[in-house]
Amino acid sequence: MAPIGLLEVKVLAALLKRKTYLKHKTHLSIQFFRSQELRVIFRTIVRLHDRFKVNRINLTDVWLLLEKKVNHTDHSRYKKLLLKIKDQYLHLSEEDTDVLEYSITRFAQESILKQTLSARVQELESGQEVDLGDLKTQVDKILSLDSGKKIDDYNYMAHLTERMDIEKEPVRIPTGISQELDLALSGGLAQGELGFFLAPPGRGKTLALVNIGTNALKQGKRVLHVTLEIRARAVGQRYDCCISESSKDEIRKEPEELIKKLKDLKKKGGELVIRDYSYIHCGISELNALLEEKKNANTPVDVLIVDYADLMIPPSRYRDTRHEVTKIYEELRILAGFYDIPVWTASQGNRVSLMKPKITMVDIAESFAKANIADLIIALCQTEEEKYEKEMRLYIAKTRMGETNPTINVIADLKRMVMRSPNNYDREVSWNKPNLEKVKQRVRNKE
Repeated sequence: MAPIGLLEVKVLAALLKRKTYLKHKTHLSIQFFRSQELRVIFRTIVRLHDRFKVNRINLTDVWLLLEKKVNHTDHSRYKKLLLKIKDQYLHLSEEDTDVLEYSITRFAQESILKQTLSARVQELESGQEVDLGDLKTQVDKILSLDSGKKIDDYNYMAHLTERMDIEKEPVRIPTGISQELDLALSGGLAQGELGFFLAPPGRGKTLALVNIGTNALKQGKRVLHVTLEIRARAVGQRYDCCISESSKDEIRKEPEELIKKLKDLKKKGGELVIRDYSYIHCGISELNALLEEKKNANTPVDVLIVDYADLMIPPSRYRDTRHEVTKIYEELRILAGFYDIPVWTASQGNRVSLMKPKITMVDIAESFAKANIADLIIALCQTEEEKYEKEMRLYIAKTRMGETNPTINVIADLKRMVMRSPNNYDREVSWNKPNLEKVKQRVRNKE
């Protein structure tokens, strides 16, 4: 007979309550219990819950089932265990709820960890190659059990007044790109929502995300910009251009304007942290750790920007890449909800989208499921002529904030990293007219 731990007995006592059982049944397994007797009792409690659906399982009912199924010679051992469970159950009301929740979660974490490490050790001893990525994923799942976030029921009937209170509406952070765009989004992307820009390569996904970050800074927000493709210094230079609405050459000649604007942003409380994952892997666990780190330092992130999600490491490995991409977006959406922040990212368009004047959800590459997960999709539409004219059309391919899908015209100045409504961008824009004529001729030839 394996040794009986007090924690195992306490967990079984807590599981007699149906509310506790329903909350923890998904991450508790019969294999977590070291002795055969405790496994049998656990299985019996589960069967009684599934059959009768009562608020509390009576230990007398547990014994009546066990009495018929176990050998007569084992009756005394089972009775002693049930008495221990009963004793622990009587003490549960005296124990702090948070302490009890921690005990059950810790029990599950330790049990899963033992099983995971044991399996990996067996693989090593047999000469197999251990998948370290899969091991990391398993450890992340273990840690995720202790999220620290309670899920409460929403009492619909009791919250009528609260639902009518305008001040209780979700906090939305305007994009600042265009007043017309923010009106179409009912004010912007809300806390807990996921939005992404859809475009083929070289169309301006980073441009759009940098403008989102810049405008959040102007509103006094803390921005975390995670870059998976461009080095941090280069991203910082793009922010320099966007904030000052100047090119790199113009900034080098006259840096005073940028310095002044950075001081103004700091006074408003705006903070920007750029985390560089362009040379190492980044997954959801890394983002979660970053956000938790900022939260514990009393500098919680207000806006998370991921440039871009398609390049992230999936939390689980699948044979089909599209399933991996889908899982990344699902986890990003959960992350947004857990930390109550808007999350912005970008997604690659397919090859066909390179030649299309208007991009829609049909042009999403890899996994169309991204469209179902996201709250907002903005397609960056631009012909070759428009590119030379520094013009772009923002097509709202999907939104949960409004009833229509408008197309909004903006200036897209890549040199100065500015995306603005034409009415709000006064800087004189110059371009090479002869080159523009060549582009127009190429377009006519293709037609």
